Amino acid sequence: MSKFSPFHPPLLYLSFPFPPLPSLPHVTLSLPPQPSPADANNAHLNQFILHSSLDMLEKAMWASPHMHLRAIDRFNGQVVHAFLTAGGTAFLLLHDGSGGEDSILGFFKGVYELYVKLLMNPFCEMDLPIISPAFESRVRALERRWLR
Repeated sequence: MSKFSPFHPPLLYLSFPFPPLPSLPHVTLSLPPQPSPADANNAHLNQFILHSSLDMLEKAMWASPHMHLRAIDRFNGQVVHAFLTAGGTAFLLLHDGSGGEDSILGFFKGVYELYVKLLMNPFCEMDLPIISPAFESRVRALERRWLR
């Protein structure tokens, strides 16, 4: 049984560095890969929720010495969890609030490891979105392992 509702699949958003630094790669993934038509209609709302939670991220990042900032924002039963990397990149996960903190932390740590490996690649373009199918498939594997 899934830890997350199939009606509101988690949405992972790796934002630009926060606070602003030279641009690093970014990606937005909807997990699972094929959202339902209802979720496709709410894609703009999900983006709005994630972008509006950046203000809450700014408050939380100064209040906590940890990289995993936990739940930083809530909207209509959806929860935004944040993970702030050492380089200042924020990982935001929007989901329906089910699932434990340990599974979300494990997911974030796995994505962070993949992200660091991607940045160490000499062919990685720093100012462009991440469009690597291998990166996306590995993030989806982490989602199946930790968030379902």
